[in-house]
Amino acid sequence: MSFGYLIATQGPAPCLENSRRYKFQLLSLTADFVYYFRFEEGTGLTERKGRGSTLTSDGITLLAAIDRPFFLKDCLLAKNEGAADAARSMRTAIIRDVGIESMTLLPNRIMRINQIYRVHS
Repeated sequence: MSFGYLIATQGPAPCLENSRRYKFQLLSLTADFVYYFRFEEGTGLTERKGRGSTLTSDGITLLAAIDRPFFLKDCLLAKNEGAADAARSMRTAIIRDVGIESMTLLPNRIMRINQIYRVHS
């Protein structure tokens, strides 16, 4: 099992691909979203606390550079689950508009692991 961040945007987010320290991998382009993923075991973008996490100042700065609302999932991949599997389940949730919470980028905002958030920066 591995921790990572999954982001879906309605257009390219060059800040995610061009970040030297927190570079995200472009997973896929669909007609409606661009999906990015980054494995993370440290505390660069979030600090994990049990079944939740909080954004760090670096995390807020990076995510605030995305110039449109986006979807974010701080995820724990299950055994034999990859980033593409997580992206497929996120896409299904977005299309069905099921199980998604809204949030803004604020310090000390607790996010639940594996919860999908619609982020308004």
